Amino acid sequence: MVERIKVGELMSLADYENARAEWRRRVIGLRKARRLAVGNRVSLQFESRETVLFQVYETVRAEGIIDRAALEAECLVYNELLPDSRLLSVAMQIEAPDGNALRAALQQLKGMNRHLALWVAGEAVKAELDATPHRDAVAPSQHLRFRLSEGQAAAFVRPQEPVVIKIDHPNYQAQAAIEGETRRALIEDIK
Repeated sequence: MVERIKVGELMSLADYENARAEWRRRVIGLRKARRLAVGNRVSLQFESRETVLFQVYETVRAEGIIDRAALEAECLVYNELLPDSRLLSVAMQIEAPDGNALRAALQQLKGMNRHLALWVAGEAVKAELDATPHRDAVAPSQHLRFRLSEGQAAAFVRPQEPVVIKIDHPNYQAQAAIEGETRRALIEDIK
């Protein structure tokens, strides 16, 4: 299981500011390896402990959070985005063909999360939308999870087993294999 982020491990805002350029460089590389385009309008960004920790730091920096209780609240929220041995955590981005058409594209792809599945060992693992009061809200980014059974997790870590993301939305159909560098990074999460 991925270790939870704790307030005690966070560096001060001043120390983070000094280390931020290096953090950004490293996390950009991690994100590149963990990104999967599914067709031309949807991309998935698989989270890791380091990518989530970077988000904590960026939020704390942007909001100037220094109060311990507020820091603990941020850690609690972001810990929900961590993957673990049988859970893949992913941010889904919906993109418009051009920036001006984003609202129309989002309306057209409403409910996309219910039409997204990870296929492993010949079984579909439906995406779960994180807990939110507006499950059908239209947003360019949504956080999703894939909960794998023990057998699916065992199959996922076998590189010869095909793993595919499929979208079968009435207004958008696409699929992409999870392979190469992305697959290797996710196998490390599941082990």
